[in-house]
Amino acid sequence: MPHPEKRLKFDRPPSTGPRYLAIAMSRKPSRLADGLTIPEMEAVQAPRPIDGMHLRDYRRVCGLEETDAVPLVYPHVLAAPAQLALLSHPDFPLRLLGLVHLRNEIVQYRLIAPGDQLGLRISVGGHRDTEKGQEFDIVTRVTRGEELVWLETSTALARAPRKADAAEPSGQEGQVFPSMAQSMSWQAPEDAGRAYAGVSGDYNPIHLSRMTARWFGFRQPIAHGMWTLVRCLGELGMAHPRERCTVTVGFGKPLYLPGWVVLGSERAQGAVRFRLSDSAGSRVFMNGAIEKF
Repeated sequence: MPHPEKRLKFDRPPSTGPRYLAIAMSRKPSRLADGLTIPEMEAVQAPRPIDGMHLRDYRRVCGLEETDAVPLVYPHVLAAPAQLALLSHPDFPLRLLGLVHLRNEIVQYRLIAPGDQLGLRISVGGHRDTEKGQEFDIVTRVTRGEELVWLETSTALARAPRKADAAEPSGQEGQVFPSMAQSMSWQAPEDAGRAYAGVSGDYNPIHLSRMTARWFGFRQPIAHGMWTLVRCLGELGMAHPRERCTVTVGFGKPLYLPGWVVLGSERAQGAVRFRLSDSAGSRVFMNGAIEKF
């Protein structure tokens, strides 16, 4: 029997703390059974003004300067509590821990100012079967009044089980990628995951400490992909674009914390393309592009 449509409504950001215990204890499957899919569900949050203190904390954690524009990626953290409420609802059929964040696309239609009141709508529904597993999209719409000002599509993966006789895929290992025209380097600090959790509400254990990361098979905590994206845009001087633009990013290997990274960039076909890798250029953490339209 198909799942009924589910709509959640919030006047303010829902609390995230109690949900993490339920997520950790969840007995939901890590993959959809044959013949099933993700039901059409959405969460709607009434318009609210941006919290100036939260915005300042976000900029500090992400290493951004203060301007009269809201950072391009900032609405992602505004939507995080409602998104978590939606994905941890009993009607959502998958266990959250273990899902892989594959890629993101953000479209900024209008500049968002710190004094704006923003409404949120997050939706999921359906999936795609791929060689790697089952993909699905989380779509977030941000409105100012009746106007759509920001749109994000986050793609997640429920991984397919690896066959017992299959070799571990080599992926990017052993490859050396060509250098981009410009590059810079910095160190991602050990506490980046904890600091970002404080402003995003995302307390996924893989980002927090060596001990909690090891519970999920990582030797060290790994950087949050959206923190890494913001840092890259900040280093490129493109964290606060004032024009209509699109940012696309694909996430690669985990960035262990602490860790040195190299950010390469180049202009090509009207877009700024960037890549974040290790110093050898053999482990790519992120490939992305930002383009005006």
